[in-house]
Amino acid sequence: MLISDFFVKKGHRRAVTSEARGLERLQSFNVTSANCIFLTTADGVEVNEEIGKVEFFHSRGRLLVDDQSVSVSTPDGLKAEDRDRFLGRGETVRLWFLYQRIPRVLVVVVEQHAHLKSNGVPRLNPSSGVGFPLRPLSDVIKQDQRNSLRFSHRTPPGALPVYPQVFFDVFAMRTNLQPPSEGAIPPWIETSESIHTPPSIRLDPTTRSVPWTSSPGSRTRCA
Repeated sequence: MLISDFFVKKGHRRAVTSEARGLERLQSFNVTSANCIFLTTADGVEVNEEIGKVEFFHSRGRLLVDDQSVSVSTPDGLKAEDRDRFLGRGETVRLWFLYQRIPRVLVVVVEQHAHLKSNGVPRLNPSSGVGFPLRPLSDVIKQDQRNSLRFSHRTPPGALPVYPQVFFDVFAMRTNLQPPSEGAIPPWIETSESIHTPPSIRLDPTTRSVPWTSSPGSRTRCA
């Protein structure tokens, strides 16, 4: 006797929201840091300003996830005038980071200002424990722009790898810019001026050069 499968229960795929996928991808990527753009205040006022780099909190070497949120340190480029607007009360920010050399972005909401050490998290890094829990509002999105630039390249054994972005180096031998001896390079150069070198002076090729520059009065993005 044939039994129709009409009465047989079939398994259903679990519906996963884009927010949940974003959190899962962050966990699988085990992200360590990201650049942060302040999008809107808790009142919905548009800001759209870069506020520096944030460090993701880790516990025992893995990304710290608690109640569908991840936690980050205070942005290192947060201006004094923005501190009264960035309090952890529902602000939205965009995180930008690299994974497998591909730029990726994620929009999140800042839930609160928290002291993670009080929760007894083991082997917390960064050890300060002061930061902001963030809840994803979207999935992690690639920004490799492959729809506008396509290329192919066959590499022989031992050749340099091919990247999904276009990289280039810009440098100036003599400017008034003073790069830091350690740490991150500022993401924006607001102003710069070239220093005139008399023709009678030859530059030593071993002289330390600045790995970025801009023309006077311009605003240049540092990769």
